[in-house]
Amino acid sequence: MKRYIWLTLLSLITLAAFQAMSQQVKVRAYKGYYYVPYDPARMRFGLTPEEAQQRLLRWMNSPGLQLRLIGVTSANRDQLEDPSTWANAYFPHWHAGIQPSYLFEDNQGREYVVAIVPIELWTYTDPSTELTDEGEDASQWLPREQLRAAAEQFLAQRVPNLLAEPHNEKQRYGSFAVDTPYQGVIQNRLAIVYVHKRLGVVRECYWHDPGQPVGLSTVPSLSQSQARQLALDFASQMPGVLAVEVDESIFRCSFGVFTDVMGTSRLLWSFPVKAVRTTDSPMVADFYMIAVDAHTGDVFLVDESLSRSAQRADGNVASLGTKKKQEVRVLKISFGETDVSDVRTLLMLQPLQIDGDVYLWTGWLRSPLFGVADADVKYDPSSRTVHVRFQGKSWQLTAGSQWLASREKRIALSRPVLCLRRRIYVPLEAIRHITGWQAEVTEDTVVLRRPGVGRR
Repeated sequence: MKRYIWLTLLSLITLAAFQAMSQQVKVRAYKGYYYVPYDPARMRFGLTPEEAQQRLLRWMNSPGLQLRLIGVTSANRDQLEDPSTWANAYFPHWHAGIQPSYLFEDNQGREYVVAIVPIELWTYTDPSTELTDEGEDASQWLPREQLRAAAEQFLAQRVPNLLAEPHNEKQRYGSFAVDTPYQGVIQNRLAIVYVHKRLGVVRECYWHDPGQPVGLSTVPSLSQSQARQLALDFASQMPGVLAVEVDESIFRCSFGVFTDVMGTSRLLWSFPVKAVRTTDSPMVADFYMIAVDAHTGDVFLVDESLSRSAQRADGNVASLGTKKKQEVRVLKISFGETDVSDVRTLLMLQPLQIDGDVYLWTGWLRSPLFGVADADVKYDPSSRTVHVRFQGKSWQLTAGSQWLASREKRIALSRPVLCLRRRIYVPLEAIRHITGWQAEVTEDTVVLRRPGVGRR
């Protein structure tokens, strides 16, 4: 009997292992790329190969150009092997090819990687120019003006009027780059062209085009001074901060339209803020880039990695900004292993740790990152109540209350729902109940994981 049980268990284990192996897809290699063939029966992405091809043909503006689809590529080979991760193609990233993307080749051997996201985002590479410059004398390089002209001609043939505005130049080993943002009201359309310093031909191009925002007024509802005060108030609530001020010694204040990779556009004021805080002597100042939505007043911590400088050692620092009523720490957010904290990636409000308690903005519940196409969040400002529809179930939360209510039950939360700047924030336990996803805080990041998916 025992032998029969063991044989049965062994058979089940073997069958499970076989099924797991059968679910994997064989990854192929092509000219330095890993890819899997496109399978229309199994792959349902937000962008079809035909739509991606039309984007490329429209942009290249080259008569007679022929494109063929090689397959779906990714920087993560394991991701390609496991079909259950293919849904992550719609996960946002600022660079094509980090998440599953389409790989094309034209009839001249040039390669294109197209991100599977709503906006136009791809890279272009000419493998014939990938020659090493190591050991070459700089005297062999072409004049800077000639390299610049090659980059400008390449762009002018494909992006009319883009070069009419100011642009930057970069140097990297072996190539020269023209970095061209679209100015106007500074929208983040961007092209970077790398030119081989010795051959004078384009090696690589990076293209990011969010398109024209629809229905977004470029006339701000908040003045610069109002937005500046919101940025200072936001920074003044950070842990240990004694004083804050806008400091343009590193970066200047800016104003413009920015669009994330999900196609969401915002009109933003951006401010470089210096926050003097007390640590060990001498006192130090942290520098942040803080953006404020010029219509809604939503505040984003854009960059906290700016330089830290030593300040005077005495404690006589005048308090700037408003008096702190509570201490707020801005956290990052990650869906599984995918960090989506970068404001360029997603223009979503970041998680907050308020006096030790962690909260998430309810707007995240309608994000496609959860994989729920019909999720909806509606806010009633008169009652400060949020109605959520998620996976066919309805929920209700009210600012100041500790109740999460559905049609079937009411759940008591350990912390109250908060209303901050007319936005509803809920404790992580509410996110767990509504979505079923696991939520935990590791160091400075809120990590959300699908049910049953643990750490790797």
